[in-house]
Amino acid sequence: MYRDAGAKTKKHRRSEETQRWKVCRHCHEKQDSTFFSIHSNYKMSNNETETTPSRIVGFYADWERTDITSHQVAKLTHAVFAYVQMKFDGSLGFKNDAARIRFSNLRDKVRRNEDSNVKMMISIGGFENSQHFYPVLSNVEMKKAFLNSISSFLAYHELHGVDIFWKWPSPEDKAHYSRFLADLRQHLGYEFIISVAVPQAEVSNLELGYDLRTISSHVDFFNVHSMDYYGPWPNEWGKPTGPISPLYGPTRHNVDWTLRYYAEKTGEPGKLNMVIPFFVRLWKNVPEPVEPGRQVFRDVELVDNKPQGEAYMSRWSAQHEELDLSPADWDEETRSSYTWNPDTRNFVTFETDKSIQEKMKYVKEKNLGGVWIWHVDANEKLLDSVRFDGEGVVDDQEYREIGLDISSLS
Repeated sequence: MYRDAGAKTKKHRRSEETQRWKVCRHCHEKQDSTFFSIHSNYKMSNNETETTPSRIVGFYADWERTDITSHQVAKLTHAVFAYVQMKFDGSLGFKNDAARIRFSNLRDKVRRNEDSNVKMMISIGGFENSQHFYPVLSNVEMKKAFLNSISSFLAYHELHGVDIFWKWPSPEDKAHYSRFLADLRQHLGYEFIISVAVPQAEVSNLELGYDLRTISSHVDFFNVHSMDYYGPWPNEWGKPTGPISPLYGPTRHNVDWTLRYYAEKTGEPGKLNMVIPFFVRLWKNVPEPVEPGRQVFRDVELVDNKPQGEAYMSRWSAQHEELDLSPADWDEETRSSYTWNPDTRNFVTFETDKSIQEKMKYVKEKNLGGVWIWHVDANEKLLDSVRFDGEGVVDDQEYREIGLDISSLS
């Protein structure tokens, strides 16, 4: 039976984290040599390059209605179809006919973009299909069937690699997972790319299910799930409001903290991809800020002991529900964009050109491997800002800078 490591989450100790932040609040400026200048020799697959930063990995969801365009595909280095379904016996298949069609459409567009050298991969797992990892990987015969299913699928569809998105292994699963990834590399050789998803670090202890040094020796890169620090979850963690993927912040709930953890533990910052979420998140019934001056962190009035809102919304859905996305307010502390309407009391957080440019700048300054986008077909215009060859694209959108500069925190 699949065991969700998140089910045993301990209450976040805010005072301890705040104290640690007071000591390290400038560490993104002063400790780069410790965390982001670690280089060691490792072998990469023949389909993967070592240029850093360079990766723009776009995940293409099997359930969305919007189709990916050739223009979007051409901007990627890796196009990943999420997900191919893992079955109880280790075999693979599509969730339904619609997913099969979306996979074929993506594959066809990648093949037509040969000049851009886009690599196409599949992702296995995710929130709704990780329940089979534990029983399959802990059984020798089923694990062998799973390995054969992966190699057969990649060969039949002429793909470049596979992403393993076990969400999330528990500490008891650590040895099985590391052994499986070693077996997968041995089984595929270095002709195929292997990537894995890893969770936020030191927030809910989810990172304890990974032997990162061992895993790093077998994979080409990590897609770091550096998002979902705040959301309208149907429990006590559903408030306060906050950015989906804050670059910095006063506690461990931010991208910088997570990436520092993985850079130190893997010793391979060039293998780390930061996530850029393209979706929109909504809280309803949102009154005043939790603290004066921190407008992005706001209280939430609960209904039946849980917040009201939407954890995942497409841009299309947000616009058709007439949510305010422009002009966006800017929070300097977290480098994040958001809107709050005092009349409707709706709070919406999302990425903009400005927030993406901050993330791209961070990736380049820290010598990370690149970014991964969840998910790329959600917003074509926003993809224009995801680039390493310049400063990105800034539209005429007006920003109101609200919030404290982190240098003023004590």
